Amino acid sequence: MALITVSFADLKGFASLSRAVAEDGLTRLGIPVEKFEGDVLDLEITPNRPDWLSVEGVGRSLLAFSKRKAKHYRATKSDYGASVEDSVRRVRPYFA
Repeated sequence: MALITVSFADLKGFASLSRAVAEDGLTRLGIPVEKFEGDVLDLEITPNRPDWLSVEGVGRSLLAFSKRKAKHYRATKSDYGASVEDSVRRVRPYFA
């Protein structure tokens, strides 16, 4: 298990939830709240949920759990590119 510390102000800004609703939702999602003092939450994250390792991932799950929509981000075509150099292609042929 990973233990992360998040600011409740950041979580509230992302998900617009009250303290009680956030704490209840986290517990129901299976994210144990180890400590909730002032503005700081310590959350225990299971290894199979890397999306919960950030306040944004936890916030999106809380929004979905409370049947609310998360902000939709649009991606646009870009001129940026990337390539794998021949010197590392054998050990790292792909990247993301």
